[in-house]
Amino acid sequence: MTTTVAVRTDSARRLLFLVTSVGRTSDAITITLDESLPTECLVPEGTAGCTLKAAAVFLTGLSTQTTQLLGVEPKEIQTQVEEYVSKYGDLPAVTPADLADLDAHLLTRTFIAGNALTLADLVTYAAVAPALSSLPPKERSQLPNLVRWYDHIHFTADPACYYPDLEISKPVFASPGPSAPMPAPAAAAGTAGNKEGPKAAPEPKAAARTQATGPEGQQPRAKKEKKAKEAKEAQVAAAPAAPAPAEEPLVDLLDLRVGKIVAVERHPNAESLYVETINLGEENPRQIVSGLVKFVPIEAMQGRTVVVVTNLKPAKMRDVMSYGMVLCASNDAHDNVDPIIVPEGVPVGERITFEGYTREPEAQLNPRKKQFEKIAPSLIVLPDGICSYKGVPFMTSRGPVTATIPGAHIA
Repeated sequence: MTTTVAVRTDSARRLLFLVTSVGRTSDAITITLDESLPTECLVPEGTAGCTLKAAAVFLTGLSTQTTQLLGVEPKEIQTQVEEYVSKYGDLPAVTPADLADLDAHLLTRTFIAGNALTLADLVTYAAVAPALSSLPPKERSQLPNLVRWYDHIHFTADPACYYPDLEISKPVFASPGPSAPMPAPAAAAGTAGNKEGPKAAPEPKAAARTQATGPEGQQPRAKKEKKAKEAKEAQVAAAPAAPAPAEEPLVDLLDLRVGKIVAVERHPNAESLYVETINLGEENPRQIVSGLVKFVPIEAMQGRTVVVVTNLKPAKMRDVMSYGMVLCASNDAHDNVDPIIVPEGVPVGERITFEGYTREPEAQLNPRKKQFEKIAPSLIVLPDGICSYKGVPFMTSRGPVTATIPGAHIA
């Protein structure tokens, strides 16, 4: 049985996604966005609605880890969890004073309350994320305990990256280099009665002249070395500058859209290919060729909602034109392939987004630059089934895109 919770804002939805992910109840709970709600949340326990923190506690209560997440034992831990959930559970605006207080609180602590992750960590993490991630690095460095804790929660409790990663500047070891030569030992002290010590005999003038000019009027060695160094530097300066490295293509170059397969048939010239007609919310549906015959029955393809890369250059596949690509998850052996899954209720034509990647996609990728091929290795299904780019989830207006093959590659 699936439990449905409605929320009014995207920030509330992200917090509840985090709570269900940590509580391992994502498969049994659907979180929908409804901006017309009179209250922040609506849970099945009644029709009057509730606050966001009440919804977070409600969903935590459905988890098998309720005792730990609510800090039920001992009592003082439960009281501390309730205190922080009450303060930050509705995601209030966090002030600099709040950040300073949390930094002081976390001086000797790994978690907000007790020795394990609790709901207090999750709601506080969600509440401080906007303020902490927007601080300049210099100001953030004044909150070392809070930054350490945030970084720990991000990498242990938020693998789907519902909240941003912090760019933390860590110290780099600098080699001290070779030691300076030891000074020459001081001259022996003079004998008693002669405090200045014995004086060196004056160097003959002829020898001094030979040392200064060298034999047969040659220039001193130091001057030769200086001229050679200057010539080498001039040669280096005249050499053409090396070309700047090419910019790494990022996921926002891709135009990923939600589409619905309205017709599908076998390819006339290839046994392993389907030819699909896909509605992408454009004036006309697109024809796309996919190599899924061995993996997905034709009945399961008909009417299916899929994610399509829409800005690839059209290509002919066995004499049939294809105007895009259906994204699928695949294991390493490539014997298990399945189209990735769009949450129910997402309209066709909606673009898949990635937090932190906001550029407009290119109208059409240049196949010579191998842009998609360079991006694809970072498209991974996380252990909890969420599709991601470098850990950042594929997001829709109804939640993250998922897959049936955890740990798979996406292409």
